[in-house]
Amino acid sequence: MIIVVMVCALYVLSGYKVYSHTTFTNADIYNVAGEQGICATDDHFYNNGSFKLVKYSPKMKQQLYVKVKDAPQGINHIGDIATDGQYLYLSMEHYDDATKDHQGTNQLCIGVYDRNTLKYRHSFPLDARSGQKEIAGVAYREKDHCLYLASWLDDKSSQYIYRYSRQGQYLGKYHLQNMPPHIQGLSFYQDELYITADDGDANKNASDHVYKTKLKDGAKLTQVLTLNNVRDQGEVEGITFKDQKMYVLYVRGTRVVDGRRIGLKKGYQRPVYEIYSYDMHMHYVTIRHKVRLKLEKLLVNF
Repeated sequence: MIIVVMVCALYVLSGYKVYSHTTFTNADIYNVAGEQGICATDDHFYNNGSFKLVKYSPKMKQQLYVKVKDAPQGINHIGDIATDGQYLYLSMEHYDDATKDHQGTNQLCIGVYDRNTLKYRHSFPLDARSGQKEIAGVAYREKDHCLYLASWLDDKSSQYIYRYSRQGQYLGKYHLQNMPPHIQGLSFYQDELYITADDGDANKNASDHVYKTKLKDGAKLTQVLTLNNVRDQGEVEGITFKDQKMYVLYVRGTRVVDGRRIGLKKGYQRPVYEIYSYDMHMHYVTIRHKVRLKLEKLLVNF
């Protein structure tokens, strides 16, 4: 009966196309001032380091550079950032860099900045009830107007994506399967969550990766891009999307040990911060093709 139903569906829907997968083609590379995060609106890009915020034109021309001085006292690290079109949201924390795997992290918060002037507005602390121990980045989802946070640590707390309202109310968390270690950035595109992970060892010339998933409890991540076309292996950071392009921030030139940058690699006078843009090519298949594959799998099992 199952085979009969599938065959009928094959003929009824044979010409209907459905989304299959996305491929990425490297388009451009831009040098930027910040080494941590990136986000985009219709008319600007925003980039940051742990102590700086920079606004760029759509063609990556620097327009405004400010030092982050108004963050809550003790903050010494800013990760990936996000925007809702009106404000910038910065993932902020204090950590003891001498502590292995940043286990000394505290003062986790989200800083809210004006996207036009880059001036500090206010901040809200993360809810201790969430169990989140570190903050690597923040993403904004247009669908529900909420903020989503991830952790860099490779432990139980980093298996979750944490949800907050833009006013700072903790709204729960999603447990995901096969989360990669050392998450660096996250962003939404067409309601799918994309994550960058510093899961390759640059000292051994191993590449980092980009993943994506539908955000729900128990969802699995799919690896969508291996960053093997960069100019030199280093450390992936933030991620964002604009005009059907994916933008990934990448740092090269530093030696990374246990997630920390220690000194420069041979041949570098300073670290280099670059944004790689990728054209996104959406691929589709017909229902006939998908049903045929399911039929073949079913018949093999039968």
